[in-house]
Amino acid sequence: MDLDIKELESIINNRDFHKLLGKVETEFLECKKEGYNLENESSKYELAKDVSSFGNVKKGGFILIGIKTKKREEHFHDEIRSIHPFNQNLYDPRKYKSIIEKWIYPKPVNIEIKWHPTKVNPQKGIFIIKIPEQPQTRRPLLIVRTILESGKRSEIVFGYTERKQSENIPKSAIELQQILRDGLYYSDNLDFRLRAIESILQEGVKPPAISKEFSDIDEGINETLDAVNLKLERAIILSAYPDSPTNLETLFSSDTDSLKQKLENPPTIRKSGFDLRTLDMARIVKGKFCRVKHVERKAIDLYRDGLLIVAFDGAEDFLCWAAPQEKEGLRINPVVLAESVYAFVLFYDLVIKDMSNEPKKINFRVDFRNLNLNGRMNYLIPFELGGIQQIFGKNKYPSPDENWTNVAEIGRKKFSVDNKAFDVLKEIYLYFGIEPEKIPYTKELKTKRLIDIEKIKSI
Repeated sequence: MDLDIKELESIINNRDFHKLLGKVETEFLECKKEGYNLENESSKYELAKDVSSFGNVKKGGFILIGIKTKKREEHFHDEIRSIHPFNQNLYDPRKYKSIIEKWIYPKPVNIEIKWHPTKVNPQKGIFIIKIPEQPQTRRPLLIVRTILESGKRSEIVFGYTERKQSENIPKSAIELQQILRDGLYYSDNLDFRLRAIESILQEGVKPPAISKEFSDIDEGINETLDAVNLKLERAIILSAYPDSPTNLETLFSSDTDSLKQKLENPPTIRKSGFDLRTLDMARIVKGKFCRVKHVERKAIDLYRDGLLIVAFDGAEDFLCWAAPQEKEGLRINPVVLAESVYAFVLFYDLVIKDMSNEPKKINFRVDFRNLNLNGRMNYLIPFELGGIQQIFGKNKYPSPDENWTNVAEIGRKKFSVDNKAFDVLKEIYLYFGIEPEKIPYTKELKTKRLIDIEKIKSI
C-alpha cells in the first residue's frame, strides 16, 4: 500500500505502471485520471497550484496523469484503483510548460513534462510532470495571476501553496500575511535566540504552575473549532485536562525532544492512518497555547496548563471518511473513530509526562456538534469494515441528539493508554446505544476490553 519515492521512480523508469495499483497518494505523488483543461482559468490555476505545492517542499514530487484514484475507508489517502493510458498526442507538454512559467514566480527549474509509454502497450502511455526539489533561493514559489487593466499590465493576485500528506494546501490570506510579516522560515532564523533564552531560563527558576481554575474548556473548544471553520459544521472534539494546577515545561521550547516538537510530530500508529498528524508548524497563540492544524479538517490546541483540545471534521473529510453516505445520514467510519481516539490518548500520555506537577486525576471529554446538520443524522454500525452489515448498512444506530458532551475522570495511577483509549471509545458507542462487546476493532484481554491496535496496524 505505501510507496516510497525510490520505488515510484523505479516504476516510472521501468514503465511498470500496473505496480501502482493498490498504492496510495503521498506527499510526493499526485494522480489524475485526466489532464488539466488548459482552456479555462480554473484549470490553469489548478496546474500552477499542484506544481508549486511540490516545489515548496523538500524532495519535490510527481504528477501522474492517466491514473484513477478513489477514497478507501481503511486509510487516510486516495488509493490508486486503475490505470488509463492514452495516446501521446492527447496533451501538449509545451502548453503545460508555458502555463507553469506564466503562473508561477519565480519559474521553477528543471521541471520535466513527458509522456511515458507503458511496457504492456507502447502505443499508450502516462503523462508525467516531475517537479524536482527547488533551490532554497527560489522558494517560496508563488502562484501569480497576471491581468490587464486599462491597457497596463499589472500583477495583482498571488497565492502560496505547499504539499501536505497527499494534498496541495493553499495558504489563507491571514496565513500569507503572517508569513510575509514574520518570514516564511522565521523559526529557523530565530532558533538560536530561543535556545539562548531557554538556557537562561533553565539556569534560573522554572516557570511556576498556573494557579487558576484552568482554561475555560468551552471557550477553548469554540476557539479550536473556529480555527478550522467547524463551529457550525459537524465535528467531534476530544479534550483532556488535569484536575489540579500544573505547567507544561517544554511546550514553548524548540528543543528536539520538547512537547512543541512532539505536537508537530505526534506518535503514529501506521502510515496513511487517522491520527493527530497535521504536518503543520506549531504556533504560539496569545502566549497561552500552541496550535497545529490541517486546513478545515483537524485542529489541535495544547495549553500550558495541560488542556489538550483536538477538533476533527465530523463529515466526509474525516470522521465519515470514504464511508457510503445516504440522503438520511452520514455513516461514521469505525476505523477513524478507534484510531483517532487511541492516537489522542497516546499523545496525552506524553503531555502528562511533561507536567511540572503530576495530577491525581485526569479528565477526558468527548463532544459531538451538529450531528443532525441539514436533516442528515450521523450514525454508527457496530461492525468492522468489509462486513456484510457495514456494506449493506444494516443495524444502524443514529445519534440520539445533535450535540452531546461526556466527561470521564480517571486516577493518574490507574492511567494506561490501552485502558483509557477503550474507555473513551466505549462512551461514544454507549451514546449511540451500542454495547461495549459489540465495538469493532477491540479485543478481550483477561478481564479487560481494549482497542485492538495490532488489528488496526494490519489494515
